Amino acid sequence: MGEGGFTEELLKFNDAELRGMDDMSANTEAFQVELLKLVMSLVMLEEVISIKKFEEGPRAKITLSHSTLMKYQADLPFCCQPMFIAAVLAALRQPELRDLHHHWTGLVVSCLPFLGPALTQVVTTVASQVWTNLEQLPTETEQDSVPSDYVLTQLECLGQLLSFCLLDPAQSGGVTTTPVPNFPSSPSHSQPSMMNNLLHVFGGPPSVQRQTASADQMATARRSLLSTCPRLIVSLATLWSSLSTPSHSWLVGSSKAVKSVILELLSPLATVHSTHFLGAVAVAWAEVGPEGNSQATLVELVSSIKTFPTSTIISTLRQVVKSPPPVSGLTKGQSLDVSALQFFAAYLTTSQVGQLLESWTGLKELLKDCCSLSPPSVFLALSILHHFVMRGATSQMERKEVKEVQEMTSKLVETIAGIAGSRLEAGTWLRGSRSVKTEATDNNAAATETDETSIVAVHATAALTVLGKLLATLLDIIYQSDEKEKLLPLLNIVMYNLVPYLRSHTLSNLPLLRAGSGLLASLSEYPFTRRAWRKEGMELLLDPSFFLVDHETLRSWRITTDSLMTHERNAFKELITKIANLGQSNISIFSSKELEQEQRALLLKRLAWVIFCSDIDQYQRQMPEITDRLSECLRSVPVSPLVQAAVFLCFRVILLRMSAVHVTFLWPVIITEMVVVYSGMEHELNMETPEFSAHVARLSQLDSTWVAAAAAGPGLGLHTTANSPAWLGVYLGVCKLLDQAAALPADLLPQFQMYRWAFVREGEDPDNNNHHPGSEGPVHQDFVPHVARISKLMEARLGREIPPRPIVAGEPLLTMRNISSLAELGPWFSTLSFALTRQQTRSMPSVGGSTQRSPVATIERIIELDFLEEINS
Repeated sequence: MGEGGFTEELLKFNDAELRGMDDMSANTEAFQVELLKLVMSLVMLEEVISIKKFEEGPRAKITLSHSTLMKYQADLPFCCQPMFIAAVLAALRQPELRDLHHHWTGLVVSCLPFLGPALTQVVTTVASQVWTNLEQLPTETEQDSVPSDYVLTQLECLGQLLSFCLLDPAQSGGVTTTPVPNFPSSPSHSQPSMMNNLLHVFGGPPSVQRQTASADQMATARRSLLSTCPRLIVSLATLWSSLSTPSHSWLVGSSKAVKSVILELLSPLATVHSTHFLGAVAVAWAEVGPEGNSQATLVELVSSIKTFPTSTIISTLRQVVKSPPPVSGLTKGQSLDVSALQFFAAYLTTSQVGQLLESWTGLKELLKDCCSLSPPSVFLALSILHHFVMRGATSQMERKEVKEVQEMTSKLVETIAGIAGSRLEAGTWLRGSRSVKTEATDNNAAATETDETSIVAVHATAALTVLGKLLATLLDIIYQSDEKEKLLPLLNIVMYNLVPYLRSHTLSNLPLLRAGSGLLASLSEYPFTRRAWRKEGMELLLDPSFFLVDHETLRSWRITTDSLMTHERNAFKELITKIANLGQSNISIFSSKELEQEQRALLLKRLAWVIFCSDIDQYQRQMPEITDRLSECLRSVPVSPLVQAAVFLCFRVILLRMSAVHVTFLWPVIITEMVVVYSGMEHELNMETPEFSAHVARLSQLDSTWVAAAAAGPGLGLHTTANSPAWLGVYLGVCKLLDQAAALPADLLPQFQMYRWAFVREGEDPDNNNHHPGSEGPVHQDFVPHVARISKLMEARLGREIPPRPIVAGEPLLTMRNISSLAELGPWFSTLSFALTRQQTRSMPSVGGSTQRSPVATIERIIELDFLEEINS
């Protein structure tokens, strides 16, 4: 015997990693089984001697040692020795000894009544190791197979450990009279004859039974096990999931039997300790996260427990929400009631409609309790009610119950709307006076309120988001057509807390603006909501800062704008009338022409946006009036670059949304404006050539006032982007218009094909075709399109050749939203000036030999992004 003692030699003897599998005796397993029987006999003998020794007085109090020293300590009982638990865990952690695991777990189960102070430590550590082994089986045994008997015996061990500590027959309420059904090796039935014989030999009374753990020790063990139940749930859910796959190659045997034992193990726990069980499920729900199917497996597992129906879950959930049980595993920032409600919302999607109807009374009380909870629990309550309604439960309810659903919906919506408005200043009797709270300016106040403000902002954003996802459909289902009028007060409350966010276009308010726009978009899709938002919707559309948003917000407003203009008979006519009335009155309300032009550009951009949000040919009947308004704006004096840029945007949208037959009479206006602007670009580029400078110098000798007038620029068409950067927007707009017209298929723009030659070269390069060496006769000069002329002027201005851009068939070239100089358009002009390249674009198939992709979707996205304006910090 070595110096380390018998137990250390025993551990070393059974450690395959130290000795190697080849060195292990063929009789090792049998020897180990006999040793375990000997250990059990020693434990029972020690207990009998202890009973005899202290039969006339109380036992001495034993202090449990947490030493890691692998040495026998004489003052401690056998089961309290650090070596005992170390040996058990060492054996259970070795997959190579899997065939012996049931002997080791059987030893622990048999020793349960004699563990004394070590009960909590032994039960929790062994149970944890057993369910860890079960959880790792599917991944550790990909190459090897495991018999179902091994899984069943380990599950039975878990059931016996749990039943001994958690299920008190006197308090089980008649649920079960044995720890776990069909577990033959329960400690309550193990080796009774040996115990009686030992008592008889040592003179003890034959009626004396083995001593059970004290009440305090049992209570401590129960609390410890219940707190670690989340890991039990995760492990069993992982095992359940691996058994639910079509091919569970790791298991040899019946998966149905394993699933049945899992449910037998969990059923008493869910029945007797329902709050701890549901709390453990909630912690497990938060631990596994939404990735993969782990959360769906939890729902399936709990749904399979027949003794834990929907009504019981609801009543238990109320207790969990009111007074959360002590469970471990939640990370910082997670809340037990939130995770429990998230689980229940998912659970409802699998419940039968009949069960939902029967549980409405309890669900109503649960939702009432949630109204007093802090976010996001109240948001989850509305989600739960939404799941309840979407499953069709209200269609089979009595009229009284439907009214209860309506009242509960109103209460939840009002609560959430109040949370949504928490970032707004306190309102007054004048509702329009509400505004978004500004950030604290005082340093001390800012330091103390920053965290609170950010939390409130997050909750307000989440409130608007959940209302946007659920509110409209929920109201539409639970209120019949003749009851929709009753919703106006509730919708007014929502709008009261929503509209101020939609008026604030700042970076700090952007999340709230985005969520609020989504809410308004969802409401606008239902006719019964229109009275609550149409007035504010029109005001927001005409707000000068309307386009100071991000792309997601703008997409939400596409839905709202379409609903507003399509279903409001006079909305589009009102917009057209506003454009027509600008500048008509002799007594102008504007302080200057510049402000009038800015207002005209604003309205034109809204007109383009409205047409962009419409369906194809939706406004075909209004095209004559639209054309007249655009022509009037172009004839305004002085010429405004903002107005011209807005007109070109309108042209691009109209060509995208109107069929060719409805824009025939608009083409002369489009072509005229394009020619004027391209001529202006040529003029600006020519102004920097030496020839033009010499010409201006000669004229200055005749009349210096003319040169001064020429320098004044815009009114005479001699503008420069240096003096008026706004003209860059006009130049980019006209180039995008030509780019769009050239990229669209000819059948969509047949009229443009008659004008294409004026802008885009369609033949060989005239420089190579005008004059051939050795040919006789006069040299004739072909017409050079605007694009080619401007390309040559740009190259002359930059003093270098501009290489063309690569072309993708069916896609426009210009995608930028703004430019800082004309030189940025150089590659585009260079590309379109090469006739062969352009012809290839129109004729060549897409890469890979597939059919050519339509550029309409790409152009639509480019135009949509062009509406956006930069948000100032």
